[in-house]
Amino acid sequence: LSSSTADGASSTGNTWLRFRGGLKWRFLPGDEKGPILALTGDIGMDTFSFDIAGALAASVPTVEYQYLRAGGEVRLPLGPVAFELGGGYRGLLGIGETGNRFTNPQALAFDAMAGFVVMLPAGFEARLSADYTRVFYAFAPVLGDAYVAGGMVDEMLGARVGVAYVY
Repeated sequence: LSSSTADGASSTGNTWLRFRGGLKWRFLPGDEKGPILALTGDIGMDTFSFDIAGALAASVPTVEYQYLRAGGEVRLPLGPVAFELGGGYRGLLGIGETGNRFTNPQALAFDAMAGFVVMLPAGFEARLSADYTRVFYAFAPVLGDAYVAGGMVDEMLGARVGVAYVY
């Protein structure tokens, strides 16, 4: 990944690291061929940083979101294929440099996921999905602050391709 100013005069490399682990409780509200619902609870971290930001450092801070997440998912089987849809609320435990840069930062985060699953033999599945995370900020600037903003939005879009074993 890399970032640059609008005029292309300054650029730098980026690092995006994402980790999440947790528990998922699945249940069938009807028969085995019907939809599957799930409740999820996770802990995770998203970090987006600049290698050597230079002139960009004053414009865009690095972020490091640590969070506890509560969410839900639905899986709709359609023969050998299934459609999955999910989302969750991320209770932010930390926001990184952005929290140090602005006065009285308040942040809320939500995510959503959509994907397709193809059932393979012996309990395996091929999966293709996309996810979207949005973090909303509100700040309370005071006279003399080096950085002044009333709010900010951070968005992350990801895609995954994988194989899973379901037992």
